[in-house]
Amino acid sequence: MTPDGVVQWEGPADYGGYQEAHVRFRYKIEGLPAWTSDSTFRAAFREVMKVIDGAETEEPVRKVKLTSNGGETVGLRRASIF
Repeated sequence: MTPDGVVQWEGPADYGGYQEAHVRFRYKIEGLPAWTSDSTFRAAFREVMKVIDGAETEEPVRKVKLTSNGGETVGLRRASIF
């Protein structure tokens, strides 16, 4: 999954000693193996398929904690976005 552009940026706002923004973005997924199109896989991994099928159309929102080193997503495992 690769970010494909920011749609909306709200904030930053102060959240108890740090700045946080809410970022709505689009994403794309490239190079999926052919077996992800298999009906058995799709039925077994419906939540995964929602993410795959939503690529380039869905606009999830992530909380971003602003730091002196850039921004880090809040609630995800150590993912820096810039």
